[in-house]
Amino acid sequence: MSISKTFRRSRQYPVIYLMDPGGGKASTVQRYVATAERHGVILVASKEAKNGFGPSDEAVQAMVADVKSRLPVLAELSFASGFSGGSRMAYLLAETDPSIAGILACGSGMGVYPDEENSKVCRIAKLRSGLPVCSLMGTNCFNRDEAVSSQVNLDAGRSKLTFFPGKHAWASSELIADGFSFVLGVALKDVTKPTPALREQQLRYSRAIWLRVMAPGLRVWDKADWMAVLAGFPGEPLIKTTATQTMAKLAKDPEVLAGRAANEAVNEFAKKHYALYEKGKSPNPDREAEAEKIASKFQSLPQAEILRMLAKPKA
Repeated sequence: MSISKTFRRSRQYPVIYLMDPGGGKASTVQRYVATAERHGVILVASKEAKNGFGPSDEAVQAMVADVKSRLPVLAELSFASGFSGGSRMAYLLAETDPSIAGILACGSGMGVYPDEENSKVCRIAKLRSGLPVCSLMGTNCFNRDEAVSSQVNLDAGRSKLTFFPGKHAWASSELIADGFSFVLGVALKDVTKPTPALREQQLRYSRAIWLRVMAPGLRVWDKADWMAVLAGFPGEPLIKTTATQTMAKLAKDPEVLAGRAANEAVNEFAKKHYALYEKGKSPNPDREAEAEKIASKFQSLPQAEILRMLAKPKA
């Protein structure tokens, strides 16, 4: 478990329940520290829930019950996250616990294994309509087709799939923080009649994202996208106004247009080739040639590498 240095029992905090296929440990929580620092969330990982452990679902539910009984969490801002089998546990928790406000998944699609007696029985998680989901996926992860097909079935604008160069692995701490920021933002925007505690979280969120977009090194198209989030978010009025003005200036910036076009090209390529089950792991020269042709339009952008790697076989 990890709590903020400024933790006070007189306040209420968002919480992220973390699941790791090998069981929660310090390294699991450490990946989310940047997220916790940005948004002031409580991090809790289950040591017992893991791949191959039959009663993992009960272990996760026990963790949730324990946290709610002992810590000042905002029930409306409870989130589930994990990697690989832990990601599947996160999806299943969101299905069974109506208090889960969103999912940050890494390394899996929405397939869950709810039958303890038969670990081979898999089905798609039955999520509430509109539940915010962000999925982080290595370009050559063996679960990429499942992640893409899952994304196709989720609500546009309330879900996103982000690829990073790599195989079946955790995403970076920065991607985790940005992915959670997306999910948290959607959940907070849904709150139309906030309690004082939830209003405090909305204001905190807008300030945190403002600091994110002002930080050096952020790509200009990502900055434009976050400005769009702030412009439509019920946060600090001055931040909202400034973001709206900045967004308007960036909207026609050639670099922003190119970056957004490249992102769209990655998404369309993934949907075209991986929305259905991907058979085998053999190279596909036609697919690689197609990716190279598209990538050549974005030669100076990082999405070119993503496209080229996506075209190669899953690992």
